[in-house]
Amino acid sequence: MIPDTLSPEDRLAAAVHLLSVLHLARDDSALQGMLPNLSEKQIREAQARAETALQEREGALGKVIRDVGALVGREQPPAAKIEKKELDREGLLKLVQKHFDVDLSGEKMVRNSKAKPARMAAVFLARRVLGKTIEETANLLGISPYTVGDLTMDGNQEYDARLSFYKKIRDICREVGVPAP
Repeated sequence: MIPDTLSPEDRLAAAVHLLSVLHLARDDSALQGMLPNLSEKQIREAQARAETALQEREGALGKVIRDVGALVGREQPPAAKIEKKELDREGLLKLVQKHFDVDLSGEKMVRNSKAKPARMAAVFLARRVLGKTIEETANLLGISPYTVGDLTMDGNQEYDARLSFYKKIRDICREVGVPAP
């Protein structure tokens, strides 16, 4: 089902993503059991690659993942369509402030270095949960696209580490009623 025209990295990303989305693998350990030749790091990198391809809405990898998911008829709908609460800037920042116990009002969203984990969370949620592009996220949060790019990379690394940042993101998703990435 996955075309040979994709690079090996894209083929792996598509396979890992589809195994997860189609609930053939319940968690990372199940994925690793199904793909024993891959390390946890390789699986996480493949998941991140697939997620990025789906969010950018262009490119061969995202198209293949959507096409194969549609063929089997069990693809999870995009996050924006399953959202139970409308999250505007204020709603998103209130949730992040609550869970990270930090003030992000006004200039603090842009300049408060102590609030970096909360800033990463706001960007992470806008990009990976709400499905916003870099430009849409920048407009939503009132920060530059360059800052969004940096915070996206840092947030993805923190989330993949599965420590406190990961737990707080999952708590926020649970509170809003959307599936966590």
